[in-house]
Amino acid sequence: MIAVDLAVRCTDNSCWISPYGFVLRDREGFEYSRNLMNQKQPILPMDIERRLGRGETLRGWLTFEIPISATGLSIHAERGVIYLR
Repeated sequence: MIAVDLAVRCTDNSCWISPYGFVLRDREGFEYSRNLMNQKQPILPMDIERRLGRGETLRGWLTFEIPISATGLSIHAERGVIYLR
């Protein structure tokens, strides 16, 4: 298991952050979804869509279940997770 301290900051006039679109990828391209049962606190508040104004930040932990052999990890927002308005 790995936990990522993530901060999302709106640099446009307004941003909508959608709940479940963050994935962790390894060097081989495998994707790992969030572990919803065993999460480091405080979790990134992604239970509902959030609207952020310019300069506002949403911060918290995302926890992923990964094999110990996974290397070259990077976090990605899936297409459509962050909407700019």
